[in-house]
Amino acid sequence: MKNTGLKYLILFQRDHMYRTFDHEPPTLDEIFKEKAGEKMNKIVLVFLETFKRQVKSWSFLIMVLAPFLAIGLGFLLGKVSSDNAEDMVKDVTEIAVVAKSKDLQKQFENQTNVTIRYESLDKAKKALNKDKISGYVSVSLKKGRYEASYHGKGSIDETSKAGIMNVLSRLQSSQNIVEAQLNDDQIHKLQVQPNFVEIKNSASKQNQIDKKQQEKFANKTAYMILLFVMYFILITYATTTAQEIGSEKGTKIMEVLFSSMPARNYFYGKMLGLTMVIVLHISIYAIGGGVIYALAPRLWGDEALFKTAYEMINIIFKHLISINLVYVLLMIILCTVLAALCGALVVRIEDSNKAVQPVMYLIIAGFIASMAFQGKPESVIVVVLSYIPGISAFFMPLRIINGTVGTIGIVVSLTLFLATVILAIVGCARVYPGLILQTDDEPLLKNLKKALNN
Repeated sequence: MKNTGLKYLILFQRDHMYRTFDHEPPTLDEIFKEKAGEKMNKIVLVFLETFKRQVKSWSFLIMVLAPFLAIGLGFLLGKVSSDNAEDMVKDVTEIAVVAKSKDLQKQFENQTNVTIRYESLDKAKKALNKDKISGYVSVSLKKGRYEASYHGKGSIDETSKAGIMNVLSRLQSSQNIVEAQLNDDQIHKLQVQPNFVEIKNSASKQNQIDKKQQEKFANKTAYMILLFVMYFILITYATTTAQEIGSEKGTKIMEVLFSSMPARNYFYGKMLGLTMVIVLHISIYAIGGGVIYALAPRLWGDEALFKTAYEMINIIFKHLISINLVYVLLMIILCTVLAALCGALVVRIEDSNKAVQPVMYLIIAGFIASMAFQGKPESVIVVVLSYIPGISAFFMPLRIINGTVGTIGIVVSLTLFLATVILAIVGCARVYPGLILQTDDEPLLKNLKKALNN
């Protein structure tokens, strides 16, 4: 047997495996490639099984669909309320103005809450009895003086009254001029109006001020959206991951699985599957948000209203779909790995919620602290916390969104965060085999110490 064949035999004896060849044994490089492929295939299988099972669960579907159902319900209720309000304003609060002359009646057509569609007092009375209008005003001209009388079940609202009185005052002024028989020069002097001058900032300067205020509001909104979405995702999936690992530990299936594949590979596949479930969840929110943003103007029926907010919304999207997503993803991976470690420490699944509390405290502490400093992106505390791995996911996006950090600062923060995540993955994968097979009902720290010593 050649040297390569001897190495092959030794290699597989180490793994307690045996093969018979009818031809020249493969080289050592080929053996390593084969074993690497087998290793990857097993990791992929664990990943796919975890991913499919989580995605197909009712809890995942409800969790994903709940925000969209809430938005849809809110939109529907808002639309119905708006339509009802318009109908009430139109049918109940309108005041009918009735005059003997159509020309006189037409003078009131552009007034708020005033209608001129009733041509006679009889029609106006019938509309009042049927609650189609809140009242009617009869207008007439007698001996050079305009007279108006209101009839209704309640008092006339001040807005409608002011509008009607303005029209009557204008008409009476014109009538007074006619009755006074003034010449053109006298009429001209009576028509002289006071002069009012308004001095404003230059258009460019005012636009700069408005744009700055708009950008400031958009930055704050973008950070709050990012913060709340990250908090919700982390809290939800930290518990889910701990329960997932804890439920597997309570069964004997892990011993069977680890007889066919290394526990470390299983851990990698499991973490990859859970992480991709979270990424899918966030992606659905992102795509769904984009669709809602595109369809909302048409569904609401007021595209002009939404066009005024396009610029601000674009600023928000720019901040959300940026380097900030890397921080969110790294934080998700870190919390998922730590939650898996906590789940592997327990013996009973009911203890998984208790074991994962340290991860919860990390998330809650970062969320509360970031809320307290969200208006102070230049604070020394914010600067320091933006470089601490884990906590930096809450504070560095605040500095990035507000433009208070340079490229070097971002690179340093990301490098530290990435190194921490890699160390966490490698460290948890090292102790995972010792933890997952432990069945001793002992304190969590003692179980962790045993796993570290193995």
